[in-house]
Amino acid sequence: MGILSSLNYGLQIGSVHVPGLMDIESYATVHQMVSTVRGVRRADVTALDAIRAAFPGGSMTGAPKVRTMAIIDSLEGRARGVYSGCIGFMSFNDTFDLNIVIRTAVMQHEERQDGAAGGRQEDCRTQAANGAASAPAPVRCMSIGAGGAIVVQSQLEAEYEEMRLKARALLRAVGMCEGVEGPVPVLAE
Repeated sequence: MGILSSLNYGLQIGSVHVPGLMDIESYATVHQMVSTVRGVRRADVTALDAIRAAFPGGSMTGAPKVRTMAIIDSLEGRARGVYSGCIGFMSFNDTFDLNIVIRTAVMQHEERQDGAAGGRQEDCRTQAANGAASAPAPVRCMSIGAGGAIVVQSQLEAEYEEMRLKARALLRAVGMCEGVEGPVPVLAE
């Protein structure tokens, strides 16, 4: 299902309108292009059906959506969790307002099972367990999703710097980044 067809899925013909197209919203660390799309759902389609069709958003997957999601899944090696999903509200009258989750820090609290060092995914557990090898200890790990649109014209270095820029505000907020030009810790698989 393509980007336009996923937005049109289950909506009454002629009801789709775009009150805000490519509006620029400015924030402390980034300018974000935002479009608002509205429509009236057909009676035979549930609100959850419409949400399932719209997410993950085409801006997070590319097109064709289903094939691109399969490629992303094979390359990334782990689930994205809430990243590129949605957060918002749904009322009892089926009105809903959702966003696409980007640049969001997710904290995980885990019980340490053993002291064995694993790969990069185990770094935060291993570091927290140093010096406490005997008793399991709770460990906090933070995951920040950030990325960019990769196209044929993309240049690796520029895309990498864009991803670092997008993650920098969250890293700075939690004390893991020293200013705009400072180092940004990146765990690569």
